[in-house]
Amino acid sequence: MNEKMKKILVVAAIIVCMCGSLGVGVKIGKKVSRFETYAMEEVNEVYYPGVYKPGNILTVLAQDDINFMERKSMPPMERMSSEDRNTFIAGLKVVKRANDLGLTMGDVMKPEKAWKELYYEINSFALEPETVAFDGSLASELNAFMKANEGKRVVVNNVSLELDDTLHVPANTQLVGRGTLIEAASSVKYCFHMENVENISIEGFEIHGGSYGVYLLDCRNVVVKNCVVKNCKRRGIVLYEGENINLANNEMSYCRHGGLFMLGSCTKVLVEGNEIVENTGAENLSAGICMTSNESSTREDPDEGFETQFIRNLSEKKDAPNRIVIRNNVVANNNSSGIYNDGSYLVYVIDNQIYGNDKEGMCMDFGTIGTYIARNSIVSNGFRARQTNADLEMDYVLGLGRMADGSSPAKLPGLSMDNTMWNIITENFISNNAGSGIKSVRTTIQTLICDNIIDGNNAGESEAFHFFAIELGAANDGSQEQQNMSVAMDFVPNYENIICRNHILGGHYSGIYLAPGCYINDIYENSIYEPKVFSIECQSEKFNSSMRNYSNTESIGLRLW
Repeated sequence: MNEKMKKILVVAAIIVCMCGSLGVGVKIGKKVSRFETYAMEEVNEVYYPGVYKPGNILTVLAQDDINFMERKSMPPMERMSSEDRNTFIAGLKVVKRANDLGLTMGDVMKPEKAWKELYYEINSFALEPETVAFDGSLASELNAFMKANEGKRVVVNNVSLELDDTLHVPANTQLVGRGTLIEAASSVKYCFHMENVENISIEGFEIHGGSYGVYLLDCRNVVVKNCVVKNCKRRGIVLYEGENINLANNEMSYCRHGGLFMLGSCTKVLVEGNEIVENTGAENLSAGICMTSNESSTREDPDEGFETQFIRNLSEKKDAPNRIVIRNNVVANNNSSGIYNDGSYLVYVIDNQIYGNDKEGMCMDFGTIGTYIARNSIVSNGFRARQTNADLEMDYVLGLGRMADGSSPAKLPGLSMDNTMWNIITENFISNNAGSGIKSVRTTIQTLICDNIIDGNNAGESEAFHFFAIELGAANDGSQEQQNMSVAMDFVPNYENIICRNHILGGHYSGIYLAPGCYINDIYENSIYEPKVFSIECQSEKFNSSMRNYSNTESIGLRLW
C-alpha cells in the first residue's frame, strides 16, 4: 500500500471515529411528525406540554457540573497583562455589555448542566383540563366557544376553519386541531394573536397566509406544537417578550421574512424538533430563526422601526432573548442565515441540522454573549446563489459583481462571529460551506473552538477570494460605512481565543488563519490535512501561541509544533 493510500485511510478512519463519538450523521434531513391522533377518550389523561413526558429523561451527568475548560484540560483564558487588558479588551462594547448584564465567564462554563436544567424548567408545568369539542367552521365562532369554555381543552373537529376573525386563545386553555387548515388572506395581519396570557397551548393546525401566523406578546407558559405555519407575508411565529415558551415539532416555511422571530427580553424558550425551511427574505433579521436585541417602534408590528438597526451602541441594548434552547431542529434552505443571533445571550444550540442556507448557517453578531454550539451538522451554507441585487447592496457586496453561475463571489461561512464573546463551539460537523468553516469577522473575545470536524469549506473559492477552515479576522477597510457603524460596534481583531483539537480536512486555502493584530490566541493539538497552501497562516505581528499541531503541510508566521 502506497503512502497516499495510507494517508486517505487514516483520514477516513478519523472521520468515522469522530462521527460516531460526536453523534454526527453525514446524512442530512429528517421528517418531523407534526400531528398526533387526538381521541376523545384521552379526556382523563394528564396533559404534559411540549415534548416532555414521564420517562423522557435527560440526565445531568457528573461531568456536566465541572467547568468546561477544566474538564477539557485547557489553559487559562485570560492571559494578557493588566496593561494589555486595559489597552485591548476592557473598553470593548461587548465587554461593557456583559458587565451591564451582570454576566461572568462562569455563567457559560457549565453549558450541558445549564441547558438540561433549563429544558426541564420549561417543561415543568402539567395541566389536567376537561375536554370539549367544537364543531363549527368559523374562527369567530371558535373565539366565542373558547371564551365560554376558558380553562378547558378545546378540540376542533372540522378539517378547516374560515378565518373571519383573528384567533385568541384565552388563559389556561388548550386548543387542539386535527390537522385543521386555517387559510388567511394576505390582508389579514394575525392568524393567532395572544397578549399577556398564560398557560395556553395551540396544537395540530395548518396555518397558511396572513402577515403573522402565531404572534405571542408577553405571554407565559405557552406551547405551540405539531403545527404547520407557512406562506406568511412576514413571519411564521413571533415571540415578543414572554417566558417559558415551548415550540415543538412544528414546520415554519415559505414565510417572506423568516420562520421564527424572537425579540425583547423573551426568556426560557425551548425550540425543539421543528422544520424551519425555505423561508425567504435575505436581510439578517429574516433568518430561519432570528433572536434580536433591536427595538421595534411598535409592539404590534416588529418589522416597524428596524431601519437603523446598526446605529445604536450594542452595549446599550439590554433587552434581548436569553436562556434559549434550540435543539434537534432542521434549519435549511432559507434565503438568509439559518440562525441569526443579534445580541442574544446564554443560547444553547444543540444537535441541529443546519444546511443549504444562502447566507451563514449560523451567525453570532452585535453583542452576542455565551452561545453554546454543540453536536450540530452545519453543511453547504453561504453560497449566496439566491440573492437579488438589492440583497447584495444591503450587505455592501454588490460592487463585487457576480460569478459565472450568477452567485456573488462574496461567500459566507458555515458559522460566523462578529463583536461577540464567551462562546463555546464544540463537537460540530462543519462541511462544504462556501466561505470558510468558522469565521470570526472581527472582535471575538475569549471563545473556545474545540473538537470539531471541519471539512472542505473552501467551496466558494474564486479568483477574488479563498477561504479557511477557521479564520480569525480583523475586517476594517476604513470605508465610510464602517466609520458610520463604529459608534455601534468595535472594529478590532480577535483576542484570547482557544482553538484546539479540531480535525481539519479537505482543500481549505489554509487550515487556520490569523489576521494582522490578533493577539494571545492559543492554537494547539489540531490535525490539519491537505490544505492548499498553509496549515496555519498567521499574518499577525503580535504574540499568539501554537504547539503540538499536526499537518502534512507547512505553516507560516506561527510554528506547528
